[in-house]
This record gives sequence, structure tokens and C-alpha cells, in this order.
Amino acid sequence: PCLKKYTSGVGCQWHGRHAATKPAAKLLILLERGQNMSTSVVANLAVVCVLLSVVCVLLSGATAFSAAPPVSAISGSLSPPNAASQRWPCLRPAPGRLRGGSENQGSDAHPAVQGWPDKYTGKVGGATGPRALHAEFAVETASQVTLAELDVNNWPTWTTAGNAKWVVGKTNADKQMPYGELSYVISGKIEIVPPSGDPVVVQAGDFVTFPEGFISTWTVVEELTWRYFLY
Repeated sequence: PCLKKYTSGVGCQWHGRHAATKPAAKLLILLERGQNMSTSVVANLAVVCVLLSVVCVLLSGATAFSAAPPVSAISGSLSPPNAASQRWPCLRPAPGRLRGGSENQGSDAHPAVQGWPDKYTGKVGGATGPRALHAEFAVETASQVTLAELDVNNWPTWTTAGNAKWVVGKTNADKQMPYGELSYVISGKIEIVPPSGDPVVVQAGDFVTFPEGFISTWTVVEELTWRYFLY
């Protein structure tokens, strides 16, 4: 009873043992405080463990999400292969070189580009085949090596003969190319005036590159026949 009074703030006067019971009272106070502190520490540790578990779950979810492939990659891997690319492997681009044909065979391609492969009489899947030579307007003399490499002899032909729009001496201004075209002149002559304003005369034995959207003025100087590749 004396210890209880002492711990509650009331001095112990029982049988005059105040001095004897004071150390014991202090010990009881320390024991009670230690018990309270232990309970508090255990509770705090439990809270910390719960928080750490939540953080680990969130980090695991974020890692899994970041490692997952993008939707575009998944949809792309499920898409069927390009039929035109399978049909015309010779039109597939070599590394670092610009090719036409299969890349522009999609539904948004010009109908003439889509129909060009049906006019090509070369061997499908062979070591040679058509490709674009330049990305800009260009006129150059064709070499036998390039003619063979591009299999030009199996390209379709176009001529001004019998075409009222392309009679000799007639000028057609502001002609715009709706697609890319590489032409090889078999015979004849034509004058082309590009946006720069400097006339260029194209004749037999020349390659002519017309990029898509190219605008120029044409004047047929001699009845013209050429082979062409559209892309």
C-alpha cells in the first residue's frame, strides 16, 4: 500500500518507512515506464512493417507494368504480314537504300502504284529488281550495270504516240507527280522545266527520277517511249 501511495504522488508515512520504500517505488515507476515504452515500440514497428509491405507491393506492380510491351508492339506482332511484300520480295529495301513498290502498296497508295506490280514481267524474288535511285528530281545517263540490276527490260512502257495530250511541240505546264516515278527513256526527247526554271532535256538512254509531289513543265520534243517504275 505504501508503494502505491508513493507512485500516485502521496508520500509513504506507514510505520515511518518512507526512506526505506522510496527506492522500491522508483523501481516500480521505471518498470511501468519501460513496459509502456516497449508496447509503444512494438506498435510502431508493426506500423512500419505494414507500410513497407505496401511500398513493396506498389514497386512490384510498377516494375511489372514498365516491363510489359507497349500496346502498339503487341498489336503490331499480331498483324498479318504485308501481302504485297511477300509477293514482291525484290521490292524490299536493302539497308541504307531507298526502294519503292511494297512500302507504298497500302490502301492509301495511289491506284497506279498499287497496280504497277501486275505490269512488271520480271522474276519475282530474283536477285535483281526495281528500286528508286534518288529522293529528289534527277536526270542521269543509265549504265548497263544499273539497267541489269534494276531489271529495266521487264518494266512496263509508256509512250506519247497517239496521245493528244502529249503531241510533239505541245507544252503541259504545272504537271504534278501524284507518286514517285523512275523512268528510263528508250527513244525520243522531252524538255522538263523544274521549279528552279532551268530546262533539262531528257533523251534516249537517260534515267529520270520524279519524286512524289514534284511539279514541272513538260514539252515533248520528239515522240517519246520510256519504261517506268512507280513507287
